[in-house]
Amino acid sequence: MTLPEQVHMADPATLAARLVAEVALVSAAAVGSRGAWSLAIPGGSVVDVLLPALARAELPWDRAHLFQCDERVVPLGDARSNWDALQRLGRMMARLHGATLHRMPVELGDDAVRAYTSRLEQVGGRPPALDVVLLGMGEDGHVASLFPGRAALDVEDAAVVIEPDAPKAPPRRLSLTMPVLTGASLTVVAAFGPGKAGAARAAFDP
Repeated sequence: MTLPEQVHMADPATLAARLVAEVALVSAAAVGSRGAWSLAIPGGSVVDVLLPALARAELPWDRAHLFQCDERVVPLGDARSNWDALQRLGRMMARLHGATLHRMPVELGDDAVRAYTSRLEQVGGRPPALDVVLLGMGEDGHVASLFPGRAALDVEDAAVVIEPDAPKAPPRRLSLTMPVLTGASLTVVAAFGPGKAGAARAAFDP
């Protein structure tokens, strides 16, 4: 088992450059062995801080499958939707680089779990193993829509789970499970600012 590496950087630009270099290595290896690579993208501040650097990078986007780490169960076009934020960058990458985008179909209700699991398995096998997972972290230590103390955090026999009562609005969420998030070739958890420093320390030294 590879132990996690904790990296402290003074500014987001330096972190973004490190991220691009790591993703370049993983994506090139995946394309070389399978002809494609996969990336799971979060919502939140990570989208605005880190993803633009990835979008500008000379990565094999025409061989990329982009998944969501989680989504809030809200109507399409709702400002709280992670997909709404991802469209700003994701559509640009799809248009310029040919990446394939896989939106979480939250409008399907409980059937969304089965539908998104099927998409994951088509790309990443069964159980699905992604190449790169990029996550943010909340001040309470949550990643994706897996919150401390909630049953969804401990699900190990599924790739996708519904969180019915998240402590933050909107309460109903769809999320990749911890085995998928941590089972990637490269999982990056980014925590910005002093407010999240304690949660980050606890994650590395619980």
